[in-house]
Amino acid sequence: MLSKVLAAYNIAYVLAGEPNPPTWDTKRVKIFTPGQSDAQAQLDAIAKSQGGHIPAWNGQWSDNRYALLFTPGKHDVNVDVGYYTTVHGLGKSPVDTTIGNVMAQNGDFNFTGGALANFWRGAENF
Repeated sequence: MLSKVLAAYNIAYVLAGEPNPPTWDTKRVKIFTPGQSDAQAQLDAIAKSQGGHIPAWNGQWSDNRYALLFTPGKHDVNVDVGYYTTVHGLGKSPVDTTIGNVMAQNGDFNFTGGALANFWRGAENF
């Protein structure tokens, strides 16, 4: 019984410290709306620091983490999903959010590094 009380206390303690809705780090959590004029520029800047192959394996050991959230609707943007980047459609169903082009480039044109260096990224619900 004591363990259940302690567990409940720990849960309540953790939840009390987290605001609802959460306070987003707007430098790392980006919410895009259809037709947003600066969306492509923001996405390109993130891709430049987190992905691509110039320099080789660009961003692989970066401390930066990004969540790119797309509200329902049609987004005419190109998203290069780099290291430590996750892309999410915010609709109830994947068909609610359309993104023009989503890709994940190899970390380098020299494939001796292998495909295993192309993880730490995700995309879903669009």
